[in-house]
Amino acid sequence: MVNSIDAVSDRDFVLEFLAANSIAAVHLSRIGEEWVLWASEEFGFLTPSDKVSTGSSIMPQKKNPDPMELVRGKSARVVGDLMTVLILCKGLPQAYNRDLQVGLILISISMPILVHILKLFFSFEQEDKEPLFDSVKAILGMLEVCTEFAQNISFNSKRIQRSLPAGYLDATTLADYLVKKVNSCCPRVQGCWMDCYMAVIYNGLVWFLLD
Repeated sequence: MVNSIDAVSDRDFVLEFLAANSIAAVHLSRIGEEWVLWASEEFGFLTPSDKVSTGSSIMPQKKNPDPMELVRGKSARVVGDLMTVLILCKGLPQAYNRDLQVGLILISISMPILVHILKLFFSFEQEDKEPLFDSVKAILGMLEVCTEFAQNISFNSKRIQRSLPAGYLDATTLADYLVKKVNSCCPRVQGCWMDCYMAVIYNGLVWFLLD
């Protein structure tokens, strides 16, 4: 960055990284939602193994896909980290500001206030770094859980096949087929139309000359 005054308070690189993490978290959350639905009794498309599922206190026979529910919930934290830094940066003027470096205030204040601020902030983490590290920790955990879950599930292919006729999915296939047929006929239709058009012009010119 050419402008060093602007560079001091600029956190675009943090925002871009957090945005990428948030997008990844949203995708993982959508996969988690899909698998939670597929594991339900209503769908029954997949069955998680005992390694990645939990029972119920009153229904021990159940296999709840709790890891994916936790992934779905953790995505909110990753998105929240992005929002935290966005809101932190939205009011920053140029150059140096304490907003991004709260921990440094503790060096020059008295002990009673120091204790109060320690209770308030719980750590010396800087305001832009804490969400960054939290986002990284969360997204790595989500990826690890999703990988482990994907390796320990079995799909009920017969039940999936039985559900395919519902909704008349073949109607879309038929529509695509007809569209392709129409597209292949377009050049022929256009050629016939051009022949007729030229014939009309030719006949009109002949009648004009005869008159």
